[in-house]
Amino acid sequence: MPLRGFAQDVVSYAALVEGLCETGRIDEALELFREMKRPNMHTYVALVRGLCDAGRGKEGLCMLQKMKELGWSPSTHAYAALVDLWCRERMVDEAEKMMEGDGLAADQYTCNALIDALCKAGKIDEACFYFDGLEDKGITLNYVTFNTLMDGLCKAGKVDDVFGKDDLSRLFTGYLYIQSIH
Repeated sequence: MPLRGFAQDVVSYAALVEGLCETGRIDEALELFREMKRPNMHTYVALVRGLCDAGRGKEGLCMLQKMKELGWSPSTHAYAALVDLWCRERMVDEAEKMMEGDGLAADQYTCNALIDALCKAGKIDEACFYFDGLEDKGITLNYVTFNTLMDGLCKAGKVDDVFGKDDLSRLFTGYLYIQSIH
């Protein structure tokens, strides 16, 4: 693909691949990727994310494996794209395996996706257990995390099972206080 007078180096190719992925032109991005002599890790991550966003998780997983074969440690963004896809596809077990087996450093985004998927899969107790351990892992809880769990609890009719009225009131009040100072 001609780069219209720009230097044809790994940085310009990576930027083009990422842009094509962001606009949903995955096949063109893959074609350009194949033209690259030495794609860098950023290019692989862009493709993993683009493939996952397009619902092509198996291909994204292959890209992730290729990164590992090259001796690179895939970034949290690459893993997060796959975890998010598995969660959207209701493949919670795969998402959990990836997070545990590959030692993924969880962030708010992956944690929220996993809690949402666990709730939608009817695994409310697991979602609550996971939620309870987030602060110990250094994950900052936000309104999305809280609302995701509360939505799952309400839909499952388990709010009173998990929280007594005093606990729920204290949790909600404490949460509002935390949000007001941030």
